[in-house]
Amino acid sequence: MKIFKNILFVAAAAGMLMACEQEPDQWLQDNIQEGRGYFPVVASLAVASPASTSTLKPGDPVTLDLRYWSLDPIQEVRLYAKPGANAPETLVATTPYVPAYSTVTRTDSLLLNYQLPAGITPPATVTLRTEVVNQNTLTKSSSVNINLR
Repeated sequence: MKIFKNILFVAAAAGMLMACEQEPDQWLQDNIQEGRGYFPVVASLAVASPASTSTLKPGDPVTLDLRYWSLDPIQEVRLYAKPGANAPETLVATTPYVPAYSTVTRTDSLLLNYQLPAGITPPATVTLRTEVVNQNTLTKSSSVNINLR
């Protein structure tokens, strides 16, 4: 009986280890499209100013700090806004790629300015989404929500 318990323990442990193992090429599958190249990578997207988003109100300016990189050449960065839960998302800015490499973060950086709509009635959430577009047309997006009170 003790041998049987030991065999079950070893089998269960092996099964758990195999379940946790990720495919060795999973990163490649997530970041490469065969025949088209590499997807861009968004390292981070954050509100750079104002320092506290808790005081934002309609009509206030917001600056986003986007950190990104790509193995393939980048074409542009797009900024989309969705001012409210039921509002449609619209393209508000397109910025051609300009290299701005940081040796500290090992990414390109871009500051994007957006003015919150003056006509939105708090409480509301404005979703800002950036999209990095490579010359091979592969894209990667990231979003931040700004809550107006």
